[in-house]
Amino acid sequence: MIQSAEGFFRPFLENVVAPNAATFAPLIALGEFTVGVTLVLGLFTRLGAITAMWLTLNYMLAKGLAAGGGSTDRLFFALDLAFLLGSAGLAWGLDGVRRRELGANPVTRWLAGIPESPEQPAQRPAAAPASAGVPRQG
Repeated sequence: MIQSAEGFFRPFLENVVAPNAATFAPLIALGEFTVGVTLVLGLFTRLGAITAMWLTLNYMLAKGLAAGGGSTDRLFFALDLAFLLGSAGLAWGLDGVRRRELGANPVTRWLAGIPESPEQPAQRPAAAPASAGVPRQG
């Protein structure tokens, strides 16, 4: 697999990844698990999409960009980009359910893909009780 890697990426694989495979293997598994959880739950979807794009790009560079006539890596990268740009978690995920809490912090607002509203919705005054202003009959 290293022989088919992109030229500029091959030294990184040979000198860093291969000698430290015992370190990189759990890191890759953790990254894939994180991507799966964030995208399935729709929680911090942008973070999951960015992580997925990073992992997929590394897979493509390790395989060689010209290789893989039947490879689905390019499709996965395009889908991850769509998740990133479309803020997919707002529709059916926890990003949408927890919109109010996540929108309070600029970092979590961006990670969840919540657009910043130019103005907060006006607070309606509490409705007056039905008996207010009505004379009592005694």
